[in-house]
Amino acid sequence: MLGYISGQVLLFDGKKVIIQTAHGLGYEINCAHPLKEGHEARLYLYHHISEKDQSLWGFKELREKQLFELIISVNGVGASKAYPLVTQVGVEATIEAILMDQPEILSRAQGVGKKLAEKIILGLKYKLPKAELAIRDKIESGPLFTESTGGQLSSSIAEEAKMVLESLGYKEQAILPLLSKKRENRKLWLWAGDFISAFASFTMCIKT
Repeated sequence: MLGYISGQVLLFDGKKVIIQTAHGLGYEINCAHPLKEGHEARLYLYHHISEKDQSLWGFKELREKQLFELIISVNGVGASKAYPLVTQVGVEATIEAILMDQPEILSRAQGVGKKLAEKIILGLKYKLPKAELAIRDKIESGPLFTESTGGQLSSSIAEEAKMVLESLGYKEQAILPLLSKKRENRKLWLWAGDFISAFASFTMCIKT
């Protein structure tokens, strides 16, 4: 089973790439990432094997491959449908769409209609309920917002949320405004708890 490749790009047509390894073998890989012919390239691979054929799918980052593998675990979702979600919609946007019930975001990917998007969301949103319950226990053991912090997120929860978001690739300048929001009503309190819980659950999911 192939999982990683390094070599020279012999051909890239925007959809497939042929990479020649140091041993002289050339591998044809489905790849949406721009690569320059004649240059070196390194890709994580998913080796898809079915009764009818075999195919390789290339990823620049390991988390792309991990999310891809998670998506194809949903019954009826093949590699050709999952790959555009990772490469066209993107890892962060796909994760957010799944957690926030936004099938219209997933439908931006080529070949992914509304029904398939809803199926993916249903299949993945609660993939690891144990992880979600664990983080909920932490949240419920102490208030998210405290009077001592002026109605803002308590420091322990804020730090945990920051770590989760950073692990997903979010930049600090995008995270801090979210964590500094003050509680305006009970809806925001509940939203923050669900937000942190869901992201923690999904992060643990794609790392297993």
